[in-house]
Amino acid sequence: MDWNSQKPLSVQVDITSYCNANCGGCARNIHGGEVQPWLELNHLDKELWYRFCTQDTIDQSISHLKFNGNWGDAGMHPHLPEMITVFGKCNPEASIQVCTNGGTHNTEWWSRLGNAFARNTKYHAVDFALDGLEDTHSIYRRSTDYNKILNNAEAFISAGGNARWIMTLFDYNIHQVDEAIEVARNNKFASIQFRYSHSKNSKVKTDTEEYILSTDKADKIPLPQQVNFEGTKMFNDLFEINESKCPWYREKRIQISPWGNVWPCCHIADTVEGINNYNKTQEISADMDMNPDWNNLNNYTLAEILDNTWFTDKLDNAVEHGKYGVCIDNCGVTT
Repeated sequence: MDWNSQKPLSVQVDITSYCNANCGGCARNIHGGEVQPWLELNHLDKELWYRFCTQDTIDQSISHLKFNGNWGDAGMHPHLPEMITVFGKCNPEASIQVCTNGGTHNTEWWSRLGNAFARNTKYHAVDFALDGLEDTHSIYRRSTDYNKILNNAEAFISAGGNARWIMTLFDYNIHQVDEAIEVARNNKFASIQFRYSHSKNSKVKTDTEEYILSTDKADKIPLPQQVNFEGTKMFNDLFEINESKCPWYREKRIQISPWGNVWPCCHIADTVEGINNYNKTQEISADMDMNPDWNNLNNYTLAEILDNTWFTDKLDNAVEHGKYGVCIDNCGVTT
């Protein structure tokens, strides 16, 4: 795999491991409760980000930037609006996407974020995770408030931001799909998107009860993946498809963690930096016979990291021969 020749790139970055929510199926907490004791809480360094934007993004020709949430919520980073402004000025043709539960900060902050997007980006969207309506949203998306999120989204949209409503389906909220479409339309969301839960029948524990977030019925109901309300083009044309077995390489995506480490995908990032499965971690680590900071942006440029033999040779061999269990489990990559 020649990652440096894969231009333009799509970059996903997890800028923080802090989160205000306690979602039942999230790997960062224990059944929707306490944060995992092994998770190091950290915000991606602002100065590292500025260096990345002014040097690496120009060198690598990045077409799409996604602030995703492997370990945290992007809204928890204290410098998110400034980070978007810097990236937008360095990459005026790139599209920017933020995934968030939308429950952080107040409406003034969200207005500032909407203004930062409107002034500094050509294509953008913020995905607000709203998993139902007022009576169901917080069953999974614990420690967040439905009405506060709607108010924050309204402030963001009024300031010039493009917002999408993202609804994860469970058995307890599938009857609200039609009503959610209308609420999203009335609140001027650009679209509403439905997705099935990756966390099948997650167990949630509280101080007083334990319950299962069932998906047995929801998984069997065919639904429109997305309903669009506005004609705004939020994303540019992103990818040229190649023939690799790896879907991330095929779509020219990479992942950056809150600690500044560069990975080929979120799944390998989770496996190595989390504690998901010791054996799978050992499979990958055995191929990394190098200094422990070899893929950290504090020490190397993005181009230097992507030119490392693990990216150029060992990863390709592992994918081609179905060597990594994490690739098989998450993407079905086998020999």
